Amino acid sequence: METQWSQVIAEGYQAGCFQITNPQDTSVAWCLYFNGKNIEYVTSKTGKKQRLSCLLKLFMNEVSLPDLQWQKEEYQNLCNWWKSKQLSQSELHKLLFQLSQEALAQILTINRPLVNFFPTHKISFSVTAYPSEMLLQSAEKSSQKWQQLSIDGITPFSRLYLNPEKTYEFYQFWKQQNSLSQSNSRKISFWLLNLAQKKCLYELAEERGVNPLKIVYHFRELFKQKVIEIFPFEDNPDGSSNMLNNSPLNFIRSSPQVSISEPKPIIACIDDSQTVQLQIKRVLEAVGYQVLGITDPVSSLTLLVRHQPSLILMDIKMPEIDGHQLSQMLQKSRTLKDIPIVMLTAEDGMVTRLQSKLSGASYYLKKPCNIDELIKIVKRFTSNESANWLN
Repeated sequence: METQWSQVIAEGYQAGCFQITNPQDTSVAWCLYFNGKNIEYVTSKTGKKQRLSCLLKLFMNEVSLPDLQWQKEEYQNLCNWWKSKQLSQSELHKLLFQLSQEALAQILTINRPLVNFFPTHKISFSVTAYPSEMLLQSAEKSSQKWQQLSIDGITPFSRLYLNPEKTYEFYQFWKQQNSLSQSNSRKISFWLLNLAQKKCLYELAEERGVNPLKIVYHFRELFKQKVIEIFPFEDNPDGSSNMLNNSPLNFIRSSPQVSISEPKPIIACIDDSQTVQLQIKRVLEAVGYQVLGITDPVSSLTLLVRHQPSLILMDIKMPEIDGHQLSQMLQKSRTLKDIPIVMLTAEDGMVTRLQSKLSGASYYLKKPCNIDELIKIVKRFTSNESANWLN
C-alpha cells in the first residue's frame, strides 16, 4: 500500500518522524520513526497508557510486567526494562516489532490521514530497525481484518457506550449468542458496567485479556444497529475525561424524578455492589421502571420512607446490617411493612429460603441475576397478582 509517507521512506534519503492523524477522530494520532528505508518504531501519540497496558498484557502474558514511568518516552521505558535484565534482547526486539506492527496496522486503516513530517524528532538510542517493506506487509494483513468488519470510524481508541434505553436489546443479543450460565451472567454484568463508563476498546480489551479486534467482531451487529454507540477517544477539549459525566456512582446515588403525567413504579435496590446496582438499574429502567439505588443500608430507612417504592430488592450480605436484619426492621415500620421484599443472594437452598421467609421477605433471587427472571418477578410483585412466593 503506497502512501505519501511510505514513498518518502522507500526513497531512503531522510530520517525523522511522521505524525499521522485520523481525520475522523483528531484526538488519535500516531508517530512513525524511521531512518532511511528502515522503520525504527511506531507508536501512538495519545492514549499511550491505555494502549501499552493492553498490548503488554496481550503480547507478554508470561512475563512479569514492569512498573512503567509514564512521564518518560515509551521507547525509553521499554529499553530500560531490557537494561534492568528483566527482559532479554530477543524478547525486546520481538515486543518492539509487535507494537510497531499493531500501530502501523491502525495507521493503514485511516482513510486520507493527515500527515506531518518532523525531521528533528528522532529516537536517540535505537536498538532496532525493521525493513519498511517487511513491516508494512505484516501490518497490512492485520489492517485488512479491521477494514473487513466495515464498522465506520471504529479504532482501538474508540470509546464505547451502551445507552440505558438499549439495555434490553443488548441482553436479547447476548442471550442469542451465549448460554445464560452463571459465568456468562457475570460476563454480561461486566459489559453493562463497563459500557456505561464509556471506556475505550484498549481498556476493555485489557480487562478481558483479549485482542480489541475480538470485541469488535463479537459486537459488530450491535455497532451496525447503533445499540452500542461509538465516541471519539477524547470527549473534552483537555482530553482528560474517560468517563461519562454521569458515572455509575452518580447513576446509583441519584434520586429518580417521577414524571407527573406518566408515573413509573419505583423499585428500590439495596446492595453495596456497584456492579449489581448498575445491572439492575439498566435492566429495569429499560422496561419502564424507576430504580432507587441504595448502597448504604444504614441510610435506607429514610430513603424508603421518602420514596415509597413498589418493591424492595435487597442483598443479604451487607456490611453493618445484613439483609435479614434490615428486612425485620422494615416489618416493624408502619409505612414500610406492606412493601414486598425480594432478597438477593449468591447462596441457594432451603436454609436461605427459610431465613428469607422468617425475616419477612416475599421471594429471593440468586445472584448474578438472570435478567428474564428479574423482570418477571418485578412485574409480578408490582401488579395486582403479587403473592408470597416463599410459601
